[in-house]
Amino acid sequence: MIFEYEKIFSNLYEIIFVLTMGIATAVAFATGGSTIKSAIGTPYLANTIAIAVVIFLLTIFGAKLVREFATYIGIAIIIGVISTVVNFVFGGVKRIISWWTNDNTGRSHSIIASIIFVLITWSIARFGLIPLVARGYGFLGYLGIPMLILPVFYKLIKRKLGGSVTAISMGPQRAESALKEAARGADNVFLLTDNNFAGADTIATSGVLAAAAGKLVDFDLIIAGEMSVDGDTAQVGPQTAEFLDINHAAYVSDITSVSENAITVTTSLWEANYKKVFNYPLLLTVTKDLNDPRLPSFKDKMRARKIEVKKFDLEAIKDQLQLKEVGFKGSPTWVENIVVPQKIERKVKVYNKDETEKAIADLKEILKAKNLMEA
Repeated sequence: MIFEYEKIFSNLYEIIFVLTMGIATAVAFATGGSTIKSAIGTPYLANTIAIAVVIFLLTIFGAKLVREFATYIGIAIIIGVISTVVNFVFGGVKRIISWWTNDNTGRSHSIIASIIFVLITWSIARFGLIPLVARGYGFLGYLGIPMLILPVFYKLIKRKLGGSVTAISMGPQRAESALKEAARGADNVFLLTDNNFAGADTIATSGVLAAAAGKLVDFDLIIAGEMSVDGDTAQVGPQTAEFLDINHAAYVSDITSVSENAITVTTSLWEANYKKVFNYPLLLTVTKDLNDPRLPSFKDKMRARKIEVKKFDLEAIKDQLQLKEVGFKGSPTWVENIVVPQKIERKVKVYNKDETEKAIADLKEILKAKNLMEA
């Protein structure tokens, strides 16, 4: 009877994940209640309820509207965050000074909070937001964002090949707790953490992961999630494979067969499935449809709590990478602007395998018509 309910309980982590993200979002938007109260004087509770109702209606009925105004919504969120920071700094300074000077009002000292905010604003204007965030990430590690093992990563611990499983991640010190969750199905756990890794884009991240995998682990198969929940680029996995110069397949939805020399997988791309056979060594990025994770036993959970998370910094991979190749310094790309892409209609034409020459000729004509190729 236990096995009949195992599938239900194995998906509890997805419920926890959704609830966590929902609560975090609700808390972030709820801070707008105090801002509206200060602006127009309406009760805080009423403001919070109104915000919740608007968010709910937009989520259910206004997907298109949200997409169209995503940029403006993003600006509003940023303004709300800044407002929260100002209130936090102001309130904190006011409390400290009131306690220090026995001044219960603190009005005569409120100017200090304004000076602090001016200094913060000047620092952002002077040094730029991205370098400050990168440096702050290195020393603080995104204090306001919980480190989570994404639901898809539970799918990675799969014992078809036998042998041992090593979990590797790059992140701040606080990622250790998330790695301990992965340790429920892993034999070894490595955390790559260094202030110099802060601010890394996908290329710099892939370089560090590849250097660590190549030096610290004797691997046959590397399995990664298809993408993270923040960047959604799906680039780190394939780029890591390219740095290691090994075969790779993305968006793997099924592992059909496994042998000592090869593995057969199914990849899902553009509403079609492709079956491929690869030799080892190999890197796969997998989707959440790959399998249902096994429910860890009490013994597995206790072992995971006691497992040692081995930490490595830049010094451990200095033979493979230099300081200028990691973190913000080693990142050739950064986010300059986020826009909502316009919806466009795409035409698709399918050619049979014996129509290769015709397909090439048609492609040339299309490129010439768009002035993307010389006539």
